[in-house]
This record gives sequence, structure tokens and C-alpha cells, in this order.
Amino acid sequence: MCGIIGYIGNNCLNSLINGLEKLEYRGYDSTGIALNTSPITIFKDVGKVKHLKTIIDYKINCNIGIGHTRWATHGKPNKINAHPQISYNRRFALVHNGVIENYLELKEKYLSNVNFVSSTDTEVIVNLLAKLAEENSLLQSLNKLNNLLKGSYALVIIDVLDKENLYFLKNQTPLVIGHNNNEMVIASDYLAFNKKIKKQIIIKDKQYGFINKNNINIYNKNGNKINYKEEKIIIENIKLSNNNYQYHMEKEIYDEPLLIDEIINHYYKNNKLNIKKRIINKINQADKIYIIACGSSYYSGNLGKYYFEHFKNKPVEIILASEALYDFPLVSKKPLFIFISQSGETLDVINVIKLCKEKNYYILGITNSFNSTITHLCNDILYLYAGREISVASTKAVLGQCIILLLLAKNNISQDLINLKEEIKRILLHKEEINSLALTISKYQDVFILGKNLDYYIALEGALKLKEISYIHAEAFSSGELKHGSLALIDNKVGIIGLLTQKDVSNIMRTNLLEASSRGGNIYTFAKKELSKQDNFILNDLPIYIMPLSLLVCMQLLSFFVAKIKNNEIDTPRNLAKSVTVE
Repeated sequence: MCGIIGYIGNNCLNSLINGLEKLEYRGYDSTGIALNTSPITIFKDVGKVKHLKTIIDYKINCNIGIGHTRWATHGKPNKINAHPQISYNRRFALVHNGVIENYLELKEKYLSNVNFVSSTDTEVIVNLLAKLAEENSLLQSLNKLNNLLKGSYALVIIDVLDKENLYFLKNQTPLVIGHNNNEMVIASDYLAFNKKIKKQIIIKDKQYGFINKNNINIYNKNGNKINYKEEKIIIENIKLSNNNYQYHMEKEIYDEPLLIDEIINHYYKNNKLNIKKRIINKINQADKIYIIACGSSYYSGNLGKYYFEHFKNKPVEIILASEALYDFPLVSKKPLFIFISQSGETLDVINVIKLCKEKNYYILGITNSFNSTITHLCNDILYLYAGREISVASTKAVLGQCIILLLLAKNNISQDLINLKEEIKRILLHKEEINSLALTISKYQDVFILGKNLDYYIALEGALKLKEISYIHAEAFSSGELKHGSLALIDNKVGIIGLLTQKDVSNIMRTNLLEASSRGGNIYTFAKKELSKQDNFILNDLPIYIMPLSLLVCMQLLSFFVAKIKNNEIDTPRNLAKSVTVE
């Protein structure tokens, strides 16, 4: 789950650094660059790009190089395991995004006499390439490497014997090429390109090749050179807040009222739903809907399940993408598959999409990225129009996903969305009330978030947010399930947050909270005005299916303030990355 870049041009060093800064959302355990000097020059260390910039010798003049920002999978985040990795003979250096499943087998079979320095699967790749290149041309070696490696990999390679070309190899994880005049860039995604590059070439699985200042050479797995096509990069034109915020997460929460405006503008025309008839027809014709996602997107999907079942009378199965590939569901006669991914690059999701394509199922994607892998795989795409989300903890994208799912299930909600926007604006104006609560919540090591019905789905997302950025052990429970074991965990050291926006279950929720309180649990509640009884935060009354969305914003703010109080790195929490491109 790393970011990689290769650059050929006159402004190599600065272009690599600028590209890595834009790719850092993919991982920030360590960073590094390699320049194709003689011998190869490598700068790498633990930490973010801002640290890498302090250890680089900017006097080095070189027009070809590679860079990497790491999310560790094999080996601890340290300088030795940081990329680029260099071969035993010092001929090759490469950067890698992905996971090699058979690296130990390859190491034992082909490299038993090689002295390894790092704990990475990547060092196995670069040493195996060096071994193959002793008896083959570099292109032949790449093809052989392609057949030997099992797993996911996007590789960009420099050869000390070749001062003109960058080499590459790709399977499962994304890799794109862009060029402009006398410069060439290859990277994990187009965000690493400079603004002058308007088109991209998407490298497909098992393709390999090389690039130089003037040429792009791509080969398929059979070794045949192929023709490629360039696709225009879609540039987002979304009007969001320009105010200065200390944290990206804070800004992205404050973008949410504007996000609602964007959704209304794009999905309503003359006050009528503006979504492709084919999509609506597929939903109407389906006898069952399958929603597949991970993380926050999975919790959005839970709300989607409620929406489709209540407004479309369609049975829905919601499935974790990480499980679906290995335990694919029994499928109905007329299925509709909906895949949700903020980044559009989540590998677990992409792999299941590919499986569905093999089975010729219709696939609808919901994503926030205009140029992602998912956009090229699905039959139809619905965009969130949320603007780029930088903070690892997703906020506005989650809200956007919930709204899009609601649009698909209940078409005439434009006024509901306007009312929701006004309520979110009110919540943001009263943020200090939530900040005050956060001061108390921040003192707990364990927090339970309780809800029933729709509120339970928000409890799940709220607990995830607390875990992500505050590092508090937070768990969500349907309140009635406490008595089935979890009450044993409750004492006066546990904070309990109750969510009460569903009228038909509010009384039993209050009873469950009292049960927790009688065991010593410290109770804090969010409730809508109609149901309020001396609660910590009151929400205005909205329709039952909208209430969870305003509650969602409260949970986002609460997590943000708790993390801020604890002085955590809010936008880049430890051990996490924005885009999950490994299984």
C-alpha cells in the first residue's frame, strides 16, 4: 500500500519529491529516492517526505530516478527496509507497491547464496531480477520475473548500465504513465503528475516495458509489444471550502454542507433525479442487491441495505470485500452488484469486481475518484463529487456514499438533503458542545458506542473513527446485545456513548443504557429533539432515514476533537494509509 514514482527529465529530483508528497496518502512509514548515477545514489529513511527533503543532496545532477513512500507490510518501518531496494551486485534499484506471496519460496530456490540486508519481499524481487539478468536481456528478465512472481506488484526499476530508460512491471496494483514534451512520469496514480500532463496510459496486469524521454514501450505477458491508448485525465471541478484549517480532516468535515450542494447539482435536474436510466432499470429489475465494500464504505453499505429494503422492497446482502473473494455468496437469478470504494483503488474490492466480471454480472461502482481503477472495471459509475479527501479517516466521502445509496433507493429527497445541509451547518456552529464532551471521552481507554436499528450502523462507523485517530479501544454494539457477554467488560473505567434518533426503539435504548450505568458505565448521549431527556447533544428532528446522517457528522467531530485533545497526528494516524492497495 505504497506510493511509487519514476521520472525522466531535466527536473528529476524536485519532480520526484513533489510526486512523493502527492502520493504520501498511500503510506508514510518511510520514504526514499534513487538516482541513476554511477554508482546509484540512494537517499532513504524512516519518516515522511518532509524528513526526506532534509537529507537529500540537491547538488546531484541526474535526469532519471525513482521514489517511494512506504506503508510497511514486510519488515519493520526502518531505514534498512525502506525503499528503494538495491540488488546484491548494485546494478538495479527498484521501488515496489504490493505483496509478493511466494517471496520465501523464490528466495530459497533461486537466491540461497545471496546475502540479504532487509526483511522485505522487495529485496527478493530486485535480487531475483539481478540473477535473471546475468543470463538474459533485461526485457527477457522482466518477462521471466513476471512468470515467477505470485501476488501484487507495481515495480519501477533503474539500471546503472542504462542511463536513458526506466523499466516497469505490473500486476494487480495500479500503475500509470504520463508525459509532456521531454519528460516522462510513471507512478501509482496521476496525482503524482505535474499539471502540464493532461493524459495517462493505464498499465494493465502482467504488462511490462520501459520508457525514456521520447518513447513508451509496453509488452504483454507473451512478450509481444502492444499498442496503447492515452486517456484524458478528468480534473475535478468541485466548489468546496477555501478556508485555512489546521487539519485536513477538519476541513473535510466542514466541506460536508458543500458536498450536499454538489450532489444536488449533479444528480438533480429540474428537480428530478438525474441518474442514467440504465442504472435505475437495473435496480428495478434486480431480485437481489449485493453491496460489497471495506471499512467505512462497508458501514455506508449497511445504511444502503436499509434504504433498498425499505424503499425498494429489495433484499440486500452486504459483504466484506476481503471475504467475498474467498467465500463468494450464492447469487440470485437477477443480481445487482454495488461496489463502494472512496479511492477506487482498494485491492480487495477490485479483485471481487474482476471475479464478477468473469461471471458477467452487472456492476455498479460508487467512488470519489474520477481516474481510478474501479472506474475502468465497472459497467456504470456514480461519483461522490466530494473533492479530494486527504485525511486517512474518511468523513465527507462516507456521507456522500450514504446519500448516493439513499438517492438510488428513494429518488425524491432533494428537500430532505437541503434540510440535512442546514442541520449539519447548525451542528458545526455548536461544535464546542461536542468538543466539551470530547474532553471527557479522551480520558477513557475503552469506549462503547451503543445504538439500535439505523443508529447501530452509525455506532459502527463512530467506533471506527475513534479507533483510527484517537487510538482509543472503541466498540460498537447493538444495545440489546450487551447482556450477551459484553456487560462483563463494563465498569467505572468505561465510557459509553448512546445514540438515540429512532423513536420506535428509544425506550428500550434508554433501558439498555440504564443497565450499563448500573454496572458502573459512564453514559453520554446524542438524541434528537423529539426524544431528548437531558442528553449531552440534541439534534433537530429530521425524517427517520436522514437522522443517521446528521448523527454521522457528530461522530466525526467527536473523534476529531478527542484526537486533537490527545495531540495525535490526526490526518496521518499510525499504521494506516488512505488507499489500501494490498490484500
